[in-house]
Amino acid sequence: MTTYNILILNGPGLSGSALSEIEETCRHTCQQSGAGLDFRQSDDETEITRWLEIDAQEFSGIIISPVANKEAATFDFERLQAAITSIAHLNIPIIEVHLENIFLTGSNISAPLKVPESDAGFIAGLGIHGYLLAIQSLATKINR
Repeated sequence: MTTYNILILNGPGLSGSALSEIEETCRHTCQQSGAGLDFRQSDDETEITRWLEIDAQEFSGIIISPVANKEAATFDFERLQAAITSIAHLNIPIIEVHLENIFLTGSNISAPLKVPESDAGFIAGLGIHGYLLAIQSLATKINR
């Protein structure tokens, strides 16, 4: 029985079998947690920010993976940060997930998003396990 819904948004750089594997694993984890899942991916930052601004209120928690690799690092993080800030008043927990460790020397993916007045978290460098940890964290926050 689904008791709450999670939105997972994936930005550029993630596709094909890697995306399918992450989605399948996330669906399984959400089912075990009693959560519904809406799993989305787009290379279009306008579409991702629109999803946040328009659809966020339909979800109990949001996981965002802005970019999957350094080849996709041209994403406009300021625009995404502004979209998250615009929904902060909804008090929806948001967790930013990066497959790679963005803190390694030479990494040019991004810095963590800085969002005021939001229940935000951050996970990086754990690969697919970062998504699972984010889902479990949301489940804990939502079910309190």
